[in-house]
Amino acid sequence: MFIKVCVPNAWYRIPDQRAFRKTYPFAPPTTVYGFLLSYIGETDVKRYLPCKIGIAFTHSYKSTILRTQHKYKDNSPMGTGKNRRPMLQELLGRQHIYIYLEDETALAKAVAEAYAVPKERFGVLSMGESFNMVDSVDIVSEIDEDCKVIISDLHGEYIVGLSADADRATGYGNGMCVTTAIWEKGNDPLPVMEVS
Repeated sequence: MFIKVCVPNAWYRIPDQRAFRKTYPFAPPTTVYGFLLSYIGETDVKRYLPCKIGIAFTHSYKSTILRTQHKYKDNSPMGTGKNRRPMLQELLGRQHIYIYLEDETALAKAVAEAYAVPKERFGVLSMGESFNMVDSVDIVSEIDEDCKVIISDLHGEYIVGLSADADRATGYGNGMCVTTAIWEKGNDPLPVMEVS
């Protein structure tokens, strides 16, 4: 099963970024898992763990915005003096994310059911942070555009957390080195990673 998700603007936080908040060029596996739970209206994070997820994504433009970061450093009012400083943040725009789930898994069945008969959820549907709002969600038979995929690689350029269980996740949690690779149309299924 392929789930196509359109996200107009997104920032996927890299845990060790501070003053210049860079973004992953893709939604990490735990973010995708959390999105799927939100989509089906599930509140028990552990219900579908462990699960295998494949992720492909389209190239999206990257922009940098200037924001004001508010902190509480001294007794002056919030947002004044030392309690306010500029911060740069990267944003991705116009990204399509393809999520691969094996058809017979409980999570895939729940997603298909929620797609056929939408369920009540909490708040706005987003991919990660609440401002990463989702435009549309569709179940598609194949990936019909040029994409990149996330693959496991010991020398990969990114480290992503694979632990959706908040009791065990600290920083990168149960992390894995990954890299991205070009995906050719017609190749399926996507390479998968196990979220636990």
